[in-house]
Amino acid sequence: MPFNLKTTMLGRYIGRNRALLSLAVEQSPTSIVITDTDGIIEYVNPKFCQLTGYGYDEALGQNARILKSGTMPDEFYAELWRTILSGNEWRGEFHNRKKDGELFWEHTCISPLTDRSGRIIHYLAVKEDITSRKRAEEELTASRRELEGKHAELEVLFQWVKAAKQEWEHTLDCLRDLVIMVSPDGRIRRCNRLLRELSHKSYHEIVDADWQEILMEAGFGFTDSNGTISELIHDKTQRLYNLNIYDITAPDSGIVTGRVISINDTTDLRAMTEKLQKAYDELQTTQLKIFQQEKLASIGQLAAGVAHEINNPMGFISSNLTTLHKYSERLREFITLLSAALAHGANDRDRAGVDEQRTRLKIDYILEDSPQLIAESQDGAQRVRKIVQDLKSFSRVDEAEQKCANLNDCLDSTINIVWNEIKYVATLTKEYGDLPPVLCYPQQINQVFMNLLVNAAHAITGQGNIRVRTGQEGAVVCVAVSDTGCGIPAGNLKHIFEPFFTTKQVGKGTGLGLSISYDIVKRHHGEILVESELDTGSTFTVRIPANGPEG
Repeated sequence: MPFNLKTTMLGRYIGRNRALLSLAVEQSPTSIVITDTDGIIEYVNPKFCQLTGYGYDEALGQNARILKSGTMPDEFYAELWRTILSGNEWRGEFHNRKKDGELFWEHTCISPLTDRSGRIIHYLAVKEDITSRKRAEEELTASRRELEGKHAELEVLFQWVKAAKQEWEHTLDCLRDLVIMVSPDGRIRRCNRLLRELSHKSYHEIVDADWQEILMEAGFGFTDSNGTISELIHDKTQRLYNLNIYDITAPDSGIVTGRVISINDTTDLRAMTEKLQKAYDELQTTQLKIFQQEKLASIGQLAAGVAHEINNPMGFISSNLTTLHKYSERLREFITLLSAALAHGANDRDRAGVDEQRTRLKIDYILEDSPQLIAESQDGAQRVRKIVQDLKSFSRVDEAEQKCANLNDCLDSTINIVWNEIKYVATLTKEYGDLPPVLCYPQQINQVFMNLLVNAAHAITGQGNIRVRTGQEGAVVCVAVSDTGCGIPAGNLKHIFEPFFTTKQVGKGTGLGLSISYDIVKRHHGEILVESELDTGSTFTVRIPANGPEG
């Protein structure tokens, strides 16, 4: 009898652990596949079906090759089979194809399963979907490649600037500046050969002459002067010159004994300086835009991860609330029956005691309030899940290919994300028209909508209104965001899409939002228009073709 008891307990223990193991496999977040030694599928878990699109019955009996995409070399699979046929575990990454033809990446571990004699009887494959990670790696690589390209361009430009500087220094060595030494009263004492050539006078004709008269006779005119530094222009050639005056002082007394006048041609130098400044400004703008895009991409990846983590507990919270609601109804029904039974079968003393405890514990109030609390909790859980879903949709890193998207849905998800910026300052009105699917880069379009909505909220002082309208005009889809804010001065309207131009307070904006939005809309072959009136409000209208940007 003790032996039978132990056997029974052992059987229950094994059965219970098998049930737990089966539950773990069925609910595993990774795909699990078991094949025979020829690769014929004998078992798949639900995650495999969810990921590949093949039903359980469709997968059974098929060769694992049904997932081959044709993008992996034959030697890859040959090495796999050599490894597992030798009884070793194989780990690697597959580029596979789903039932609907979509390609995806999996990190896979394939282990041989042996019987007691060590003979391989099955293969166990545990697979993890790494498509998102691969896509993020590819986008990071592309971004790094782009940054390296920009760095190479900068390096070329810097080398060009360096060469230009060397050329300019060599040019200065070759050029002859006008050098004149004069007395304290401005009479020429000495000069170099260039002044004689330009003035067509002999040395004796120049000496003791007034230096300003000689220059004017040579065709120079003063355009600006502050006493020691002047600007000159040569009438005949229209070249610009800088004139600098340096005092010569006696070492012992510090008395001015003469002056040195240096006149150098600055025409080419000024043109070069302006060109370099323009190039520097353009590079700085490009660098900051790239930084902004990388920052948004990083925030997007972080937000997507947070949203994913929130979604998991929200799933079982919603499920638990549903179950709790059912339990609450059953308890209400039981308590009602119990109260009826007590009313008919219990004595007065027992009924009085029960009624006293029922009053003390507020049972009736709990029964009345519980359904409302559960309903409110379920509604709150659904709202959290909706916000999380919109956050995931909004913050997903841009894919390399375009997508067809409904801009009304894009607006809703973006509004949900920026709602905290809007709800305290404005009443939002949505007037959506029927829109066709638009071929676009949805996350870039979401960024445009986010910038326009946040700007509209920031433009409002106190409490105002924001209106979002959508519609179609022929082959063009229109989205308009209007606010009742402070408006934009007419003189600023032509500058608002320029990088770093902002009318916001210091620290409240970078001046890049509208510039980036403008570039995104232009890349979609669209246009962004603005109408504004001071103290009345502004309307920004985005117009993009439904067929999307080319290539």
